[in-house]
Amino acid sequence: MKNLLNSRFCLFLSCIMLLAILSCEKNETNNDLPFEDSTNPEEEQPNNKPDDINQALLFTNSQFKSDSTPTNKNLSDLKIDKDTINLWPGIKGRIRILNRDEVPLNGVLVQITGAAGYHELTLNEEESIDSISIFYVDLDPEGLDLPHDGDITISPIDPNGDVIDEFELPIHIDPPFDENVGAGPDGTDVGSCAPKMATPYFWIYTTVGGEFEDAPGYPRTGISYEVLGCCTVDDNPTSVPCLGRTPNARVIVDNDYSLTDEEFIKLFEDEYIYQLERSINNFNYDNSDFCIERPGYSFSQVGLIAIGDFSITPVNGFETFYNLTIHTMDIVERDFGVFARIGPNDNSLDSQAYINCNYIVVTSLTEGVIITRVFEKQAEGMNWHS
Repeated sequence: MKNLLNSRFCLFLSCIMLLAILSCEKNETNNDLPFEDSTNPEEEQPNNKPDDINQALLFTNSQFKSDSTPTNKNLSDLKIDKDTINLWPGIKGRIRILNRDEVPLNGVLVQITGAAGYHELTLNEEESIDSISIFYVDLDPEGLDLPHDGDITISPIDPNGDVIDEFELPIHIDPPFDENVGAGPDGTDVGSCAPKMATPYFWIYTTVGGEFEDAPGYPRTGISYEVLGCCTVDDNPTSVPCLGRTPNARVIVDNDYSLTDEEFIKLFEDEYIYQLERSINNFNYDNSDFCIERPGYSFSQVGLIAIGDFSITPVNGFETFYNLTIHTMDIVERDFGVFARIGPNDNSLDSQAYINCNYIVVTSLTEGVIITRVFEKQAEGMNWHS
C-alpha cells in the first residue's frame, strides 16, 4: 500500500509541475516574435568595468577580500556543469562542481576577470551530496549597463584555503527580471534576449518563500520510521512472514525517497514538448532482513510527457523578457517503458511563466507563499566541462 501511495504521490507531484506553467490569458498575440538573438555586433559594447561587475555579484555566506586570489596548485581535476555563466538579475544562477577525486572542498573563490578582489563563499550544504558541490550567484543590476559580456574565474579551495583547480568562463548578464526596467545604462533600451526555439530549458531548482526546496538529483526523503517483523529463533536465524506470530524483530526505514532526474521544456514554432523523469526508492518488506535489521527497498522510475501549443508576448516595451502561456496540454504517462495517453488537461493554476533566451521562471502563490521554479537553457544531456 505504501508503494502505491508513493507512486500516486509522485504522479500527482508531476502533474502539479506540469500545471504550474499554465496561465490562461485573453487576447494574446500568437508567436510572431523573432526567436533568435538580435544583437548587432557593431553596436557599442556595455560600459562596465570589471570591478563594477565584481562588486555587484551576490552570494549567500560569502565575504569579499580585496587582495589577489591564491595561486592555483592544480591539486585536482574538477569539472563544472557550464561552459558559460548566464545571469538574469533577480534569478539565482545555479553552478555545480563535480569532484570525482573526492578531494575535500571547503568553498570557492569567485572573481570577475580583471577585477581587484574576490568573493570567498561556502558551498550549499543541503544540495552538496555525493561528489557534486553547488553554489548560487545573483547580481545587483543597479548602475550597470546591461546586457554585459565578460569573463569570470571560479576557484574551488580545500580546507587549508589552497586553490585546487580553476575555471575561467565567459559570463553573460541579461537585463533584470523586472517589468519596469529595460536594457542599457539607464534601463530604457530594448533588449536582445528573445526565447530560443528547439532548445531545451531544464528545471534547475525550486524555492518556496525564497528558501531552497528542491533540485534535480536532490532526494526528497520522508521521516525515518520503524517496521516490525519476524525472525526465527534457531541456529540459522531467518526472516519469515509473521503470519499470526508476535513480531520479535524490526528494521528502521530511513532511505525512502523520490527525486527528479530530469525535467525540461522545449519550444518549437508551433508546439512545445515537456518531459519529466523521476526515480523512486520505496521500502520493500519482502526484501528486508529483520534478523540483521536491514531494510529492503525497491527502485523504480516513472515519467510524464506533455505536448501542446503556446504563445509568447513581451512583458513590457523593452522586450527584455516575455510571458509564456501554455494553451493546451496533452499528457502521456510513461511507466517502465509503457506509454498510456491520458488526454488533454484543461486545468490551470494561479501561476505565471516568464521566458528569455536563457531562463524560464514560473511563479505561483500558494497560501500566501511565493513558489518559484527556474528552468535554464542547456544542451541536452549532462555535460561536464574542465
